[in-house]
Amino acid sequence: MAATNIKSVFDAGPEVLQDICDRIEAGESMASVARRYKVHRAQLTRWAKADPERERQIDAARKLSAEAYADKAEQVIKGARDKFALDKARELAHHYRWCAKVRHPDRFADRVKQDVEVRAKVRVRDLTGRKPTTD
Repeated sequence: MAATNIKSVFDAGPEVLQDICDRIEAGESMASVARRYKVHRAQLTRWAKADPERERQIDAARKLSAEAYADKAEQVIKGARDKFALDKARELAHHYRWCAKVRHPDRFADRVKQDVEVRAKVRVRDLTGRKPTTD
């Protein structure tokens, strides 16, 4: 891949960010988007993280793409016409569900998130045998 000056690509304006977000939302990976812009994936990632608003928009697009992957998982199973196609569809559906889980763990992860508040009273005693000072 021929290296491209990252500034010349990404300083083109807000339409570049919108295009990147649209592509990610459609299910493209950061590596695929980077190839399209002829930059390294790490450059694209650093560019995204350099601005909190840009990072937020890309993260939002990634979370939205999780829905598309979950839908793909269901469609591929429904589209299987014979046993071989169903076995293949199960593998693809498993991969698509994994993609959804990685892109939006709060919604698609196997684990349950729990917030727990614990209050405890702790009594501390002096084991040295010294009298407490009032300094």
